[in-house]
Amino acid sequence: MGRLRILVVDDDQVLRDGLSALIGFDSSLGDKTMSTARDGQEALVRCIASPPDLVVMDIRMPRLNGIEATRRIVREHPGVKVLALTTLTTQEYVAPMLAAGASGYLVKDRTDELIPAIHAVLADEFYISPRVSDVLVRMALDAQDAEKARDEAVAPAPREENTYPKLGPQELAAVRWLAHGYSNAEIADAMGISVGSVKSYLAKAGEKLATRDRVQLLIRATELGLVHPAIDGSAR
Repeated sequence: MGRLRILVVDDDQVLRDGLSALIGFDSSLGDKTMSTARDGQEALVRCIASPPDLVVMDIRMPRLNGIEATRRIVREHPGVKVLALTTLTTQEYVAPMLAAGASGYLVKDRTDELIPAIHAVLADEFYISPRVSDVLVRMALDAQDAEKARDEAVAPAPREENTYPKLGPQELAAVRWLAHGYSNAEIADAMGISVGSVKSYLAKAGEKLATRDRVQLLIRATELGLVHPAIDGSAR
């Protein structure tokens, strides 16, 4: 792999420069070229001039916010990964940012998660902070309640039984660790298995529950009662 290119986007110059230095000095990421942008508009310009491997993206910024910038970067530069780093953890920001194409979502008060998250995203994994995984689970429960209310309003009837294949114990355990916001490596360590086995168990769980990515897997598992926000989605 060549020299890693990372772009840090934040409207706070002190934080922007600090994050760039923190990532730049981390030896575990190997040789890297760091660059910064003060908002989404400048990030788009930098991606056109020299597409990075990873963009660490704030959300609430002037001129162009991080959600719209992420949507355009992912669409115009499919090989670029975006990792959200923000103070915003409510559904109105989490859902649109992930829908825009972000591969991970972190909160700024947990910079200890930043380097592990970067490693995960660059390895084509999906990384979510435990606080954000709780939001995703609650989003799924809200959607489930809304669907139930609609069904009852149209024609009150017993809900259809779960027809999905049953998850094996290892598959279920991996999904529940995922709900904690753990990366593949962390799940492997917690379960005492290899990273390859974790990927296999999550892939099989995704196939059984008919989901295309880990966000959908987490939401479907919540809808089926396999994970619960008070237990599986709690912070580490």
